[in-house]
Amino acid sequence: MSRVSLDMTMMDALEALAEGNPGAISVCMQLMEMGKESGFLDVLRLDDAGIYGPNVWIAYKDICGEDIEVMRERLRSGELMRLLNDNEGFQYYKSAQRTPRL
Repeated sequence: MSRVSLDMTMMDALEALAEGNPGAISVCMQLMEMGKESGFLDVLRLDDAGIYGPNVWIAYKDICGEDIEVMRERLRSGELMRLLNDNEGFQYYKSAQRTPRL
């Protein structure tokens, strides 16, 4: 189920994705700075893939080596979710199934 809707402000959308995680907020802001339209589409791709909170940071730091361009490429190709599914940290946070802090 998506957390971001078109009637949300940009800040509401980022808060819904980041779940208050500072690393996730930083990554989402970097995506947005890459280009207003393309950055927002990347944020929507995170939502579509179900990548939230600490898992955004895990994807960026552990899977993409803190390279936002690599993250964008892997997110767009669909490879990011496959790589995350193999990551123990992602599995931990995925199993916690926390509700978003809105």
